[in-house]
Amino acid sequence: MPILLSIKPRFARAILAGTKRFEFRRRGFAATPDHVAIYSTSPEQQIIGWFDVERVIEDTPEALWERCGHAGGIEREEFMAYYEGCTTGFAIEIGDTESLGTPISLSDLPVPVTAPQSYRNLDDTLWNEIASHR
Repeated sequence: MPILLSIKPRFARAILAGTKRFEFRRRGFAATPDHVAIYSTSPEQQIIGWFDVERVIEDTPEALWERCGHAGGIEREEFMAYYEGCTTGFAIEIGDTESLGTPISLSDLPVPVTAPQSYRNLDDTLWNEIASHR
């Protein structure tokens, strides 16, 4: 199941550059996604690429930092502030990545899509449209 994930531009670019190998989330998913379309949030506000999901790790923030912090593209202080008040967190291990030749505005998709607060499931039609923009 592919998803559309909202990611801050500096983290989205680091994922596509290969310097960020884990994307951290405060909440999990109903089902583990296989692909993630990267929606780079403001000021870009476009889908700029995607990645394959190797696995999703669920653990305490402290354990996630120990296991994944070295390749998370974030400093420990910012990481811990993000998870403040949480007893559990999630780390998406990033597999192969693909940058889009031309970023896609949500308004250019064949069906209306709004920017997800966190993530949204994508049906085959939307995923195929995004994947065809290599």
